Amino acid sequence: MIGKEEEPLELIEKYRLIIENLNDLVCIINQEAPYKIKFVNEHIVLSLLHYSNRELIDKSILEYIHPDDVKSVIKFLKKTTDGGIDLQEIRIRDKNKNYLWFEYKIKKYIDHNKNKKLLLILKCSSKLKILEEKIKENEVKLKNLMTSLPEIRFWKLFYPKKYEEALKTSYEMLQKVIDHIPENIFWKDKNLVYLGCNQNYASLIGANNPENIIGETDKEVLLENLISKEIIEELKAKENQILNSKTAEFHVEELWELKNGRKIWFDTNRIPLYDSENNIAGILVTYEDITELKKAEEYLKESEEKFRTISEKSLLGLFILQDEVIKYVNQVASRSLEYSINEMRGWKEQKYLQLFYPEDRDMVAKLAYELQKGLKISRRNVQLRCIKKSEETMWVEVFGQTINYQGKPAALISAVDVTQRRKAEEKLIDSEEKYRHLFESSPNMICLVDINRKIIDFNTALLEFLGLEREDLLHKDFLKVYNFSQEDLALIDSKYKELLKKGNIKPFEIQFSFDNNKSVWINVQASFIETGIKTLVEVIMQDITDRKRSEEILQLNEARLEALLKLSQMGDLNEKEIADFAVTKSVELTKSNKGCLFFLNEDESILKVISCSNQMEEYCDIKKQKEFTSKDLNLWKELLLQREAIINNNNSENPNLFICISNTSGRINRYLCIPIIEGEHIVATTCVINKEENYNEADLHQLTLFMDGVWKHIQQKRARDALEKSESKYRDLLETSSMGILEYDFNINDFT
Repeated sequence: MIGKEEEPLELIEKYRLIIENLNDLVCIINQEAPYKIKFVNEHIVLSLLHYSNRELIDKSILEYIHPDDVKSVIKFLKKTTDGGIDLQEIRIRDKNKNYLWFEYKIKKYIDHNKNKKLLLILKCSSKLKILEEKIKENEVKLKNLMTSLPEIRFWKLFYPKKYEEALKTSYEMLQKVIDHIPENIFWKDKNLVYLGCNQNYASLIGANNPENIIGETDKEVLLENLISKEIIEELKAKENQILNSKTAEFHVEELWELKNGRKIWFDTNRIPLYDSENNIAGILVTYEDITELKKAEEYLKESEEKFRTISEKSLLGLFILQDEVIKYVNQVASRSLEYSINEMRGWKEQKYLQLFYPEDRDMVAKLAYELQKGLKISRRNVQLRCIKKSEETMWVEVFGQTINYQGKPAALISAVDVTQRRKAEEKLIDSEEKYRHLFESSPNMICLVDINRKIIDFNTALLEFLGLEREDLLHKDFLKVYNFSQEDLALIDSKYKELLKKGNIKPFEIQFSFDNNKSVWINVQASFIETGIKTLVEVIMQDITDRKRSEEILQLNEARLEALLKLSQMGDLNEKEIADFAVTKSVELTKSNKGCLFFLNEDESILKVISCSNQMEEYCDIKKQKEFTSKDLNLWKELLLQREAIINNNNSENPNLFICISNTSGRINRYLCIPIIEGEHIVATTCVINKEENYNEADLHQLTLFMDGVWKHIQQKRARDALEKSESKYRDLLETSSMGILEYDFNINDFT
């Protein structure tokens, strides 16, 4: 590909020149453990690692590899296939016992003695790594993201033992090198006609195969495919200058602007080639693509400028601590602390601690040490008291981050003056304590709710009212902490939406019912409050049960007295009509669904149905049976035994309590029964059932008073009827008697 087999010495000389002028290290080692070094390009290993050939040849390459990398290197050496292994990274120790980073490629081959060898091409990545590290260093200053500065890697070498073996081995080895080194390489004669190139260069210019460019010039291979005529002329002038001056040039940075718009930066080496008589025979050129490196340099420059701009315009005070001294401080920190930048940067180790209160210095020193050493820290921000140069105290909130600064760990400290905020917080705390006292001591129930109806806070009065624990309420939807009826849910939801829309609502009332038959009326007020962080809804609930009961009792008293007055004004009614009126009004007064009235005989063994509400047959067979014995009625057994009123608001256990044997369809959920007692005997009983709400003492009181009034009315009715009956008998006796009878009225002292 790059020479003729009949001229091996000439080819080897060319290969030698190529290897000696490469920027990469070339190393050949045995394929089997312990992987002894057989060849190195000495000038590179000497300049980078400071070893001579004698110090490396026949030594195991593993002796120079970082202990942490040995295992992975052995793994890749064993895995190497005929196709080779692409770029990997290792650290190798130089003669000064420093570890350097290298990227390496491995290729397996067999030499002319049929010995299995491994060709290693190692590329020094130190310059790129350093630039990358500087970029990361500035990124950390901007974004608190840094990585450690990597070291440089190592190259391995080979030395032939015999000249004849070396000749053939060099020929084979140089072919491998040319095909696998990452740089673009070509060589021309003194007329600048191509004599050969490596695969990388052929691919770069679109020639596909190195043989395709032999005998061609730049105009023929570059103009059509890659770059402009002007750039080609510039390259030709530079190569002619090397040939004329017979002086090599190294590491010249050049920019190629390709026809497709792409720009490539190259690190270029141009070396004159000589024949055996020391006459100029041609030129060897290597191009190393450093486009990414140039971009990195540009990015680094921009990054540093951004950091300086941001740092000096930042509202935060910024420090960099390293080795217990201040390496960097910005103008904000200087102005706030009243020390000049040069003054603070000139302080000796740990003198920066004088900026803090004596009580805080141990904590600051510990935090700074952990950050400078890159150790795990317990907290990254803390509020501290600082002492200005004028001895005035200020509060600062400090944030710390470990960064890499000039190749070593350092602490990046940012600080913000929070003195005013601390004063405001202290006032707020005092205000909150006063509010909390009022909040907790209020007899009203208070609850704070966010706009999503989540409960944020509440006082003890609400907890005690609901009988819940704190965790049962906190962050819960307030509509789900109590089993509201559908009607109540609709009312609360509409009021809440009205509040969100209008900003205020009129107070409204709602009733709470509990398992112990207790009902409580609550007056609800709601309004927005600002907490300084967000807007909340303050809900204040006042227990108005006593007021509601007083109002209800007043209304019931009026209704009861009105009913009794109406009864007294209804004229001459029979007992059945009085009983029907009494049942109707009993149902109305207690807001029940149905009711009935029974009279009892003297020994309380027989109950006679006097009056029942319409459709009462759903609950008892009164149409078929007008009288019942006490044995037939479960409820009256209990009533006759206790001889006092019975309230049951949870009759789920015995829905057929009203009668013992019934084929009825009605279900009694709650009931109120009262006895009417005359002397020691129960003379009557009334029962109302299925009120929508629970029966309470007010219902019992009103029904008892009303039925007492009804019973007195019945007694009066019976007395009048008895008197009329007696008078009728007396008149009949007077009219039919054969004797003369005189009637004398003592009130008027005369006969009537």
